[in-house]
Order: sequence, then C-alpha cells, then structure tokens
Amino acid sequence: MQAKNNFLAIGVSLLTTLSLINVAAAHPRHHDAKPVVAFAYPALSDEEGSKFEKLQTALSAKPDDPGAAVAFARYAASLARRDGNTDLLKLAAGSLAPWSAVDEPPIDILIVRANVKQIDHRFDEALADLDQIIVRDPYNPQALLSRAFVLTTTGRAREAAADCARIRPNVSVTIRETCAARALSLSGAAQRSLTRLEASVRALKAKSKTEKTFAISVAAEIAERIGETEKATGFYAELLEADPRSVFVRAAYADFLVSQNKFAEARAIIGDRPHTETLMLLRVLASAGPSDQPANAAAAELKARMENDLAKDDYSHAREYARFALNRMNDPHFAFDMARANWRVQKEPLDARILLAAAEAAGDHETTHEIEAWIEATGIEDKGLQAALAAEAEPV
Repeated sequence: MQAKNNFLAIGVSLLTTLSLINVAAAHPRHHDAKPVVAFAYPALSDEEGSKFEKLQTALSAKPDDPGAAVAFARYAASLARRDGNTDLLKLAAGSLAPWSAVDEPPIDILIVRANVKQIDHRFDEALADLDQIIVRDPYNPQALLSRAFVLTTTGRAREAAADCARIRPNVSVTIRETCAARALSLSGAAQRSLTRLEASVRALKAKSKTEKTFAISVAAEIAERIGETEKATGFYAELLEADPRSVFVRAAYADFLVSQNKFAEARAIIGDRPHTETLMLLRVLASAGPSDQPANAAAAELKARMENDLAKDDYSHAREYARFALNRMNDPHFAFDMARANWRVQKEPLDARILLAAAEAAGDHETTHEIEAWIEATGIEDKGLQAALAAEAEPV
C-alpha cells in the first residue's frame, strides 16, 4: 500500500502540472537578470514552511541518505511546480547532487531527478533517467507514468500509449485510464478518450481527490482541443476551485479564456503580479489596453527575461517568447525563430499552432506542409489547429 501511495503522490503532482500542457505550463527557471518589477513568489503556509524546514533539517543531518534526499526533493519540487518557484526547484535539484556521478543511483532518486528535469524542460535528460529505471524495473509504475507524459509532450504519443498499457492493474484503474486517455487523445482517439475519462471521473465521487484532479486536468485539455467548450469550462472551473493556487491550473484556464477573447475573466485568474513567464505572457495577452499597467509591467519583465535567456542560449521558454514576439513585439521573423526552437523540443497541438501562426506571419509557407504531414502521421485532433490550417488555405 505504501508503494501505491508514493506512486500517486509523485505521479499525479507531476502530471497535473505537466498536463497543460496545452500551455507548457508555467515551469520555473532561474533568472540572474535584475527584474524590472518585483514579481515575488507566493509565500508558503505555516504548515508547509514547517514541513519544509523539518525535511531540510533531516537532509542536512544526513546529506548522503537517499531517503532524506528523496523526501526533501519530492516535497520541494511539488511546491516549486505548484507555485512556479525557481528557488525551491534549485534546492530540489541540489539535494540530489550526491548521486550525479553514480552509475546506478537508487530508483527513487532517479524518479525524483527525472521529475525535476521534466519541470525544467530538460526532456531528453528526464527520459534518460526514466529509461534507466525501466531497464532495471520494467513495470515500475512511477517511471512508466512519468515517461508516458514526457513522450506525449515531445510528440511521441503512440510510444506513450504503450507505456500506459504496461502500468499494472493493481496500481489504479483511474491512473491507467487517465494516462491512456491523454496518449490516445493525441493519436486519433480524442472523443473516445474523453468519454472514457468522464466515466472514470464520475466513478471517483467518493474516492481519491488526487486521482480525480489528475483525471479532470487531462479531461479539460482534451475537451478544449476537440471544441467541447462547455465541458472544458466546467473542468477548468472545478480544478481552480480545488486548487486556486496552482500555477498550472491558473495558466491553463487563463489561456483557455484568452483563446475565447474572455480577457477580463483571464485577468481575474492571473492577477496583477504574475511571476512565471507563462503567466506574464498571458497577462500581456489579456491586457485591458495601453493603460493597463500590470500588463505593461509583465511585458517589460518578460522582455528582460527573454534577453537574459537568449544571451545564455537558453531556449526553455521559446514557446512563450514566440507568442510574445507575435502579439506584442510585432516581429514575425524572430517569432518564427523562437517557434522553431520550441518545436524542436515540444510537439503538442499548441506548439503546432504557434509555429503555423509564426510561419504565416513570416511568409514561410513550407511549414504548413510540415505541420499537415505531422497531423497525418500522428492523427492529432485539434479544432484550433484545423481552423488555422483551413484559414490559411483560403484564397486571399
């Protein structure tokens, strides 16, 4: 039973943030540049702070103890993911440093390390750790679940579906169904996946809140993609009510609202002091106009972070920078470069939509054929992407 609980704790916290995967969600990064405005991290509650300090004290007493390192890194990473807190993510990574040169670290170390790398968008490195686990323990549910979500993020949904199918029944029907739904929904079976997932959610009324949140987050993503707007709205609202602090939930819901031109509602969710690149971008896109000072401040900070990142050849936020260049900077060629850089790492429907928009603005028509070939090869269903392709095909 303990192994199952550990699986749910790490697997679900990973995926509810990753999933958004319509918005590569708000992953935190460290920035050395002096911010234009002080965008502060949300403070931990007294209970969270106390638990964090206890785990940190235990780790300080035994820095080479895998159990202490895993407990601390897992908790720090979960808080970092929820709040978009760069400093906590760095602490999580640092606690795992004693095993960086070990050929075969403990499996729990590899799992947490892979999750930290995934949050940081180092997908290839995360996959290397997960591959190593699965070679040693072919049916490890945490590794299979985590690898499935990294694979879907990088455009390998059919491989992800195979990993989901290998998760053994004694783990959780809902976990397996949710894993499979996301993978299959990105490879030609979106409506069927959503129907099955909704049935799982209804069956969870009196069961695990964590499992239900995981399932609803994926259901919201699928519903949005296939144009089930009312369902998606309900799912996102339920997620926000369950965890109003989650950066992932706020970003996913706000991006959904921005896509429908519901800017005031999006602003209410984002707030006036966004602190991650994704939330800053969305605050800019949801601007109330030239006199919207919070949007202007977010734009200035996002531009400063972009310049700092690119000076270090850091393209981890290329998705956000491509959208920023298109919508705020009016620089289609730079937007296309950023969209291309992002496409090399992430291949989800949103990434394809961004690349298509940037290519069209930059006058690159060959990219349309590339995206059409990708859709045909994967079976991707995305009404927004299909509409954009149809609009481009119309004679001028």
